[in-house]
Amino acid sequence: MSEGLKNGCEDYVKAPREDRVTTKQAAVKVTEAPLVAPQSSDNFGSTIKVLPYTGMTSFITDNENLEGGLVGGVNVETNVNSRFSIGMGFNYTSMNTTDYGNNNDYFNQAYIRSYTSNFGGREIEYSNMNFDVYSKFFIVKNKRFRPYIGAGLGYNRSSLNYTTNNNNTFNPYGYSFGNEEVTTSSVNMELMVGSEIKFTESIGANLELNYVRGLGGNISNENRQNSFFSPDQQRLEDLSSELSEANIVSIFAGLLVEF
Repeated sequence: MSEGLKNGCEDYVKAPREDRVTTKQAAVKVTEAPLVAPQSSDNFGSTIKVLPYTGMTSFITDNENLEGGLVGGVNVETNVNSRFSIGMGFNYTSMNTTDYGNNNDYFNQAYIRSYTSNFGGREIEYSNMNFDVYSKFFIVKNKRFRPYIGAGLGYNRSSLNYTTNNNNTFNPYGYSFGNEEVTTSSVNMELMVGSEIKFTESIGANLELNYVRGLGGNISNENRQNSFFSPDQQRLEDLSSELSEANIVSIFAGLLVEF
């Protein structure tokens, strides 16, 4: 081509081409993800706990030191924030003890012989239902071990009766022995210290030392017998008054289920 065009080539020669590069930016589509509130134990009600438990209870009064038999209950609570929780619970306690103090020679031993052998005392059965509300403060925010302290108020419905209720017909004075029973209502305060122990996210255990003290004695009293005509009725009433103001110390162990 540098030597020039040869004859007949003119018709095939075109203007020189220009190479151009064209760029175009693709539009980027942005999709906004929906906002999800983070799960936090600081949200009221975000955690629900069910805590069934059992344990041992001691009743300590000026004249008595009694050990509870069957003790058990269940608590349901929710968090206020990561440090505080509130809850309510139900507790049932029963025990048996022997009233040796009624071994007085009321009627020439006839009273004693009618109820017991070998001059023993009458057996007393005690049962108590407690409904309470409480609050806990968790000392540390550890996920596995969560020690706490707490306090609450409770309502009690208690019953005392003799397990042997055959009527005594041997006394010459017309006194009645049998079917004595006392049913009372009372209010108590409670203090607690313990710890939650988590095994998984939703299952764990709970250990607690619990102290209960009655407030103001019995607020109501229902007696089956007239204490004037049934001396042992008065004995039950006296014991009931003592227990309503007793220092009650319990050790509880139970399961923790969290939702």
